[in-house]
Amino acid sequence: MAHQAQLPVEEADCVLFVVNAQEGWTHADEEIYRKLVEAAKPLFVVVNKADNQSLENETLEFYKFGLEQIFPVSSEHNRGIEGLLQEVNQKVPLQQKNLYPEKQRDNPETPVAVAVVGKPNAGKSSIVNALLRKGTNDC
Repeated sequence: MAHQAQLPVEEADCVLFVVNAQEGWTHADEEIYRKLVEAAKPLFVVVNKADNQSLENETLEFYKFGLEQIFPVSSEHNRGIEGLLQEVNQKVPLQQKNLYPEKQRDNPETPVAVAVVGKPNAGKSSIVNALLRKGTNDC
């Protein structure tokens, strides 16, 4: 894992590891994944760009690499985003820690720090945007 990604992971409450469904699981993905497991944070493997049923079915290959759970999503088509959000919320409660005690009186819900990690062009920004859109629509 690149040095610049280590600090955000260390400070995060959980990690979204974004991989590209169209590329499959690569050696670089494996290296990043091993480093993320060592960080001992709640880890969600997000298989982005599963834009159709065929690609979503191909994401099953990721299980052969020892992954316990994957989240096939298509940020472009807003598929799988809600399930990912539900799982993150279930495993990393919104009020896990109070990052901003001075704002606690105004808003009892404190933010969760999420690190989004992955190779270039895996769709990290697209995932963040899709999650933000979904979160805004639920407000």
